[in-house]
Amino acid sequence: MAKKIIIYLSFVLGLFFLVHNVYYYPVIAGYDSFIHIRYADILTSQWRLPTLSETREAYNPPFFYLVSGLIGRLYSYFYKSDFISALKVWQYLNPVFAVFLIFFWYRIVKPLLPKPRIFHYLFIALIFSLPVFQKTIPMYNLELFSAFLISLAFWYFIVHYQSHPTLFKTVILAAITIINLLTRMSSFVLLITLFFGFWGLGYLKKITWSKAIKFLIVFTLLVLLGSSWFYIGRRNQEIYGVGEGGEPDLPFFQRQPLAFYTEVPFRLMMGYPIRFAPNTPLNRLIPIYYSEFWGDWWNYFSQRRFGISIDTIKQDRNFTSPARVANLAWQNRINLPFTLLILFSFITFFSQRKKDWFIPAMMIIMLCLTYLGWLVMITKYPSFKGDSIKASYMLHVLPVLIYSLIIFLSKILQKNKYIFISILTYISIAAINNLIWSWF
Repeated sequence: MAKKIIIYLSFVLGLFFLVHNVYYYPVIAGYDSFIHIRYADILTSQWRLPTLSETREAYNPPFFYLVSGLIGRLYSYFYKSDFISALKVWQYLNPVFAVFLIFFWYRIVKPLLPKPRIFHYLFIALIFSLPVFQKTIPMYNLELFSAFLISLAFWYFIVHYQSHPTLFKTVILAAITIINLLTRMSSFVLLITLFFGFWGLGYLKKITWSKAIKFLIVFTLLVLLGSSWFYIGRRNQEIYGVGEGGEPDLPFFQRQPLAFYTEVPFRLMMGYPIRFAPNTPLNRLIPIYYSEFWGDWWNYFSQRRFGISIDTIKQDRNFTSPARVANLAWQNRINLPFTLLILFSFITFFSQRKKDWFIPAMMIIMLCLTYLGWLVMITKYPSFKGDSIKASYMLHVLPVLIYSLIIFLSKILQKNKYIFISILTYISIAAINNLIWSWF
């Protein structure tokens, strides 16, 4: 009984944490919020897709903007508020999406988690504590909603579909995939991962090869019919999505300097991890991604405790204070061992061979394709300021990294419980620190 009370209390406190951040975070404060709102406004008021001259987000599929915009319109109609203010109601839905995202991933990995229950709780707690996760939840943008939909599709395939594939379930899976593809272009990663899943069903003899091929054909045709209209219809427009609006006339591997991928100004990264830092090259992959994962390189999540208002930040994106810079530097420092643990865990997870390889293989494929696709895009459409380097783009695969860390910790426990306790103590301190940082 006491254990159940603790679990329920933790859930209530966690939900309160999310709602608190949403309450205080303005709808206009998120990444490129105005041009996201502009898309939703045009789509739901004029019933057409916007052009790139109207909003730079026009390359995105419309589903997120349609659903959030209609909810905003409905709210503004009943409560007589303006459209932007009405979108606050969508922000309050984000904690729901976040909770279900964690739930879906927990259900996916639950059969694979080590037996001590601590690892189950740790998996959920570590995902919840990630600053990039907490920071994205209050924002009006499509990253969290897309991550929720991808986790929904992956959960449906792993938990419901693969155990007993049927034609009806194939239609449902296709419908969920169509919604994903009409929400964000990066959902093609999900599509490729599911293709591998169909192959795995035949290879593992869960269904005959003829059925696997038949279901795959049905799935593919339905997905094409449901989503190709957007991609074919927009093919003649200048769809770039990243960079400053163009594709340079250079060979692919000359579009970014080698330093973009390799240079790590470590001292500065651990001392001044925020945009337009003194003497810092703007377009560097590793320091920006790292600082955005654990902190707020792009200066969109300025905590209220530092007395910096959102209005001030909106007027000057480079505005900060010495106390906040020191706080961001601490974030980068305390999470460096955490980062190394995650990377080492994933490398060992990637290299291990297990009897139950199918689900881990699908997770690895989705994660690797996500990062590879992102690297291709930021190389194809380079930016002089690195503005497409955002860790929130990978929100949907971060649970894979946490799962690999859990597997690594379970192996440490088997070998030496004192080392395990030491690592667990550090991770707990870092996670609590990250939650304190994420309190907006």
